Amino acid sequence: MSKELKKYYIAYFDILGYKAFFDDRGNDVFEFLKANISMAKDIVKKTTSNPVFTDMAFIIKSFSDNFMILIEDTLQSDGYKEVKALSYLMALFQLRFLEKYKILVRGSITKGEAYINDDIVFGEGLIRAVAMEEYANFPRIIIDKERIRGEICEDLCEKCVAKDEDEEYYVNFFEIIGSDIGTDSEFSNNKEKHILQIRDNTKFLIKKYGKYHRSVKDVKKIQQSEKTISKYAWLLTKYNQYCELYAPKFSINYKLVLYYRLMRCEIEVNE
Repeated sequence: MSKELKKYYIAYFDILGYKAFFDDRGNDVFEFLKANISMAKDIVKKTTSNPVFTDMAFIIKSFSDNFMILIEDTLQSDGYKEVKALSYLMALFQLRFLEKYKILVRGSITKGEAYINDDIVFGEGLIRAVAMEEYANFPRIIIDKERIRGEICEDLCEKCVAKDEDEEYYVNFFEIIGSDIGTDSEFSNNKEKHILQIRDNTKFLIKKYGKYHRSVKDVKKIQQSEKTISKYAWLLTKYNQYCELYAPKFSINYKLVLYYRLMRCEIEVNE
């Protein structure tokens, strides 16, 4: 088995709020998962003609609400093109999930060893990717600074990567709206249409998850709600930052309102 272990660049993410999505969709979930495997293959197929993706063999795996795309490390590259390719792919995933399903994802891009065949995927690299996903905290794809060179992250900041307030590098998925990624012109055409749909979906999510349940008293549930609200506050902040630069008229007006019973802030969207 050790002879089959190889080093890969690994992009891993899972769906936030999957249980709630399952409860809402019921029997549609299986079709949803099948559709998203097809989505992954479609994104890769559309983008492989771009020089960014040339000569890369993508491996796509999914299980339950988790997805993985891997590129073998051939030791003939410093990793720049692999990380760039995975960052673009993750950005496309994030935009499609948000626009089509009102769903956010969280994950990581890292590097490590893995064993892969038709039935299973395991190894230290996968364990690392999962651990990094949990560390990401907000609905973002973070880049593993311990395994991906800082110079690569800095160079990609001019593309679709940014440095967050906590000094973590993450895939800045809003940044590719208006860009043609490979032959996938999906988000470069009708830019305003995409921004409007993303705006509507972001507002929907904030209205749904930006407040505490009025009847909740359990401390653990209150803490969980606080974490949830922070995730959607992050999304709202990043969306508005994008709009401030590229589309001011589409910004979402909101205010933070103190919920007196819990003495915690909630997000209120202004129509």
